[in-house]
Amino acid sequence: MNCNECSKYLKCRTPCNKVEDYINQDNDEEQWLNISFTDRIEVFEVKSKDTVSTTEAILQNYFIDRMTPKEIAEKHYKSQQYVYWVIKKYTVLIAKAIKSVCK
Repeated sequence: MNCNECSKYLKCRTPCNKVEDYINQDNDEEQWLNISFTDRIEVFEVKSKDTVSTTEAILQNYFIDRMTPKEIAEKHYKSQQYVYWVIKKYTVLIAKAIKSVCK
């Protein structure tokens, strides 16, 4: 069932469980860890846009291509706030991964 089929559509003030899960999907750290990094930079350059997620492309542009968040946002038609959020989220995850390896 989607929201358009719901009897409370347009009058609803609280999201149902499916909508709540969709809203909070980016807060699931396990999903973020499923996105793979690569040490082969060429892979990103060869792949078509459909095979590289926006998140991976943003991270490549920021960490490898040294583009500014403003340039990245314009390139991928995303808001600067979204680009900053992705970079911040991955910086934390990368730092955790490095700390766990260095122990």
